[in-house]
Amino acid sequence: MRNSGIIPKKSWRSRFVRTITLESKNSWKLAVYPGIILLFIITIVPTLYALFLSLQSYNLAKPNERHFNFFLNYVNIFLDRRFWNGFAKTATFTVVSLCAELILGMLLALSLTKSVLLKSFVHICILIPMITTPVVVGLVWKMFYDVQFGMLNYLLGFFGIGSIDMVGNNKLALLSLIIIDIWEWTPYVTLILLAGLQSLPIEPYESAIVDGAGSLAIFRWITLPLLMPVLSVAVIFRFMDLFKWMDTIYVVTFGGPGFETETLSYYTYANTFKFLEIGYGSALCIFMLIVILVICNNVGKKILMKGRG
Repeated sequence: MRNSGIIPKKSWRSRFVRTITLESKNSWKLAVYPGIILLFIITIVPTLYALFLSLQSYNLAKPNERHFNFFLNYVNIFLDRRFWNGFAKTATFTVVSLCAELILGMLLALSLTKSVLLKSFVHICILIPMITTPVVVGLVWKMFYDVQFGMLNYLLGFFGIGSIDMVGNNKLALLSLIIIDIWEWTPYVTLILLAGLQSLPIEPYESAIVDGAGSLAIFRWITLPLLMPVLSVAVIFRFMDLFKWMDTIYVVTFGGPGFETETLSYYTYANTFKFLEIGYGSALCIFMLIVILVICNNVGKKILMKGRG
């Protein structure tokens, strides 16, 4: 029989086999589409539902009185003094912790690029705080801060200094949480910056050394600009975590004494699960999400533009 020149179509079974065995040009869809669907289910759907709840007056203890009040919850946010207190505490906690972690993380990363005695052992030691469960970290530090039996006050007494109630003192409670966060998450920033430092090209450094540039000049004009993209990643990741940090606060201070350590995330938790104000709590969640998206977008762009400049 003479060949008609028509290429026979592949059966659906043949196309399916070629796709699942990654032999087809459409095989990439197996990795992308399920991920998109899963991401939509676990993130987009709950976010849209939270947005839907934020437009309602909904107290879980009074389900029959549930009704739409549209944007009244968002208006009440800006009229809420306790919200502004939480916003100020969150801003202070985030800025101080982030700056300290970036400075300490940079110093540690620069140190670990050099020849250090027992370098592998040092790497393991700095990872311990980061891999420890935050609740466990909170309990350990709560015992460390304890007025009667804590190690901190034992050391202070050993040097002839009186006891200090870090957790119960209005002026020191937030500082105690900042110290915990710096201890726990500085290693995370160190790892990010260390990876960035190890990926930098060697040619600019060789040229700078030949020209007689000092260590500070090399860091200011070569290392820092080249490291800006990596630094922006560290800033964005840590800002998102710091802005919504709640678990250790719950374990150590419960937002106290008074409202001294009540951050926005803890205030949102209190409204939603203690006061059962589902509508208002959802509005606070959406507000925090908007703040995080706006700040991370702007900060990331500015850091990257500065690095390119």
